[in-house]
Amino acid sequence: MPVGMPIPVHASGAPRAAETPPARQAAQAFEAMLVQQLLRTMRATVPSAEGPSYQRDLYFEMFDEAIAEQISKGEGIGLAQTFEAAFGGESGAGETVHRSAPQSLAPASAPAGIPLPGGAARIQRAAGEMIAPGSSTHWGRDGALGPQDLRSEIETPVQGGAARFNVLDARGYEGYYKCNLFAFEVARRAGYAVPVIPRGRGWGFPGADAVARDAADGGVRGGWAHVATGASASALDRSIREEGRGYMLAGSAPGEAMGHMAVVERVHRVEYGPDGAMRRIVFDGWETSRRGARHLVDRTWNFVGNPGGTNQRNGFDRIEIMELLAPAAGGAAEVSLGTAQRPSLLDSSPDTRRPNPVAEVER
Repeated sequence: MPVGMPIPVHASGAPRAAETPPARQAAQAFEAMLVQQLLRTMRATVPSAEGPSYQRDLYFEMFDEAIAEQISKGEGIGLAQTFEAAFGGESGAGETVHRSAPQSLAPASAPAGIPLPGGAARIQRAAGEMIAPGSSTHWGRDGALGPQDLRSEIETPVQGGAARFNVLDARGYEGYYKCNLFAFEVARRAGYAVPVIPRGRGWGFPGADAVARDAADGGVRGGWAHVATGASASALDRSIREEGRGYMLAGSAPGEAMGHMAVVERVHRVEYGPDGAMRRIVFDGWETSRRGARHLVDRTWNFVGNPGGTNQRNGFDRIEIMELLAPAAGGAAEVSLGTAQRPSLLDSSPDTRRPNPVAEVER
């Protein structure tokens, strides 16, 4: 497919049946083996008044094996989750656990407006770097981000100081949902262009509702991405796997409800309504909720009144998918959507370092 050409729209792909990940299967089998050994050892400590019996020993061996298998398939005794984490799978909370220490990404290099190679792999690396064990909860609503979590160097001189991009200006402290911060930071660390907007003080990322509604007309301000809504699941997934493109989801919610954002590494199913609006998408990817950042498989987003699916999220009034693009040649990753007027919160007095978690929430 030529670079920059729209992805063709045709029938949606079929949904994929949920499967137990290989790492989880191996972890459960290993736990079952250890539980069976534990039962065997415990039974050996109980003396038998009937003397040795091959038939009885065989029966108890089979009984212990069956019990151990059933225990491991449920919550188990906690070993399977530990083994799965060691195997590089998912923890019981659903977040991906990485065995090795995160490494910095190599500098991105691609002409302006051209997707970078290996999009899904770059997104995986960036997300893994950001939610290494022990840090995933930083991205939850009640978590507090640090300078290492949002690391942009953007700065604009203004009267009274400088308008910078930092965790305070981006509303990265307690009381704020951080799905947009996580999605855009993953994209930036993966080498893609991202939009920034002036906040009350300093710079920050736009919220999920603003992004979804901006993309409603088929384009986004600043041209930091291409709107791919309307493409089929097979076309989107093929472009990720075969052409190395990266994608981001934004959903807006009606009324007082708040929208959501995610980065995508696979697309399984997309459904559109008669008006061409997305009504459902099933994907693998990364997002953050109140609990923190996590990796999800067969994640389902739905239009209002269109429930269904695994890990469903029902209630969006608009869902848009956007193809991420490389920054302009020699330029910064951030694409400005406005002009900051006031100095950064880091230049302000200590009593302003934690914004009101209710005021001007944009997500």
